[in-house]
Amino acid sequence: MRHLLVCLIALISAAEAQVELNADLYTTYTDNVFLTARPRGDLIQSAYIDFDRYSYGGDQWSATLKYLAPLNCELAASVQRESRLYHQRPAYDLAGVVTGKSTAETRHTARLGIGRTLYLDRTPFRAMALELEWLYRTVASNDAFYSADAHAYSAGIQFGF
Repeated sequence: MRHLLVCLIALISAAEAQVELNADLYTTYTDNVFLTARPRGDLIQSAYIDFDRYSYGGDQWSATLKYLAPLNCELAASVQRESRLYHQRPAYDLAGVVTGKSTAETRHTARLGIGRTLYLDRTPFRAMALELEWLYRTVASNDAFYSADAHAYSAGIQFGF
């Protein structure tokens, strides 16, 4: 391990009346392999806020590994886990009957991506970035209507002026 940086920040937002605790870990194993990890949790939510069916509390953990490959390519892999407990949304079974519990769900996400930046001469663009990404997400919920699995593939192009 060449570098290790840990940053701990507490953010207090008067508008949302909540405290979030964030800790970031960034480490470099070699000159071209990087690992980042980030936990996030909603610690306090004030009682005077009007919660609606979309309000939730929970925590989130993520880690990303990046590799700076030859030919100006960047390979990235990340995983994320998020848990949510909705404050005023009841859970339903497949028959549409309320189970008596608040909706709770756990989301797991995995991403793999590759990108390459080309620096262009004698064109109106300074750079062009090409990206390919695969994403898999699963949502496990005690409400049968919110459980799901999804795969997504994306390709992107970005121009810098």
